[in-house]
Amino acid sequence: MTRLYAEAVKQVGQEQKVHVVDVWTAIDAKAKEAGGLAKYLSDGLHLTAEGYEVVTYGMSTVSLLFLRR
Repeated sequence: MTRLYAEAVKQVGQEQKVHVVDVWTAIDAKAKEAGGLAKYLSDGLHLTAEGYEVVTYGMSTVSLLFLRR
């Protein structure tokens, strides 16, 4: 369900021509390294502290790109 929601958000972002930080792909990649999503999502939807670290990194990376323009 979380993946489907993330895909829908990305689609709306493209349609509205706004930037979207794709944290789902980042969390999914980290989860594959860690052996599952439980480290990043407490119940399949809500983030753990480690999940928030991934989101924060993604947001800060995008923010820095905009600030450097």
